[in-house]
Amino acid sequence: MDMNRHLCGMCLVPLTELKVQFARRMEQMVVEEKEGKQLKSVKIFSDDVFMEFCNSKCWAAREPEVMAAYELKNTYPSFQWIATCSRCGATVNRTKPYVSLNLYKVVDESKSWGCFERVLDDKEFAVLCFDCDAPTGTDAEQVHHEIPKEEACSIC
Repeated sequence: MDMNRHLCGMCLVPLTELKVQFARRMEQMVVEEKEGKQLKSVKIFSDDVFMEFCNSKCWAAREPEVMAAYELKNTYPSFQWIATCSRCGATVNRTKPYVSLNLYKVVDESKSWGCFERVLDDKEFAVLCFDCDAPTGTDAEQVHHEIPKEEACSIC
């Protein structure tokens, strides 16, 4: 277990139950029918948390460094079928699997018998085309077979 994972990625204070997470997701937009209406939804193939922050202010302080590290030119795309790659500006067809970078506001509701986090907010920070961030390893297999990855908690 990486002990740094339990410290804020900016101020390095120990994290509490409420935190902000920065994650890389492999996902695809799909149509889901709910109560007779067709709605846009996201099918998530994999979700890997890279950094955690104690609050939104610490994330905001680190955001410029994350943008520079990922060479992002634009962020916080709209939830549309076609997006623009946040790095190179290429078109991203979201009906096909793609990579997104996301921010979650979560609360830790773990018990002694299991690890649980409830997502309070989920914001898409960036969308990347396959030329900028192609799926690799198990991501590529999951896209090919369209089998969602079982979620395993690596925080507790």
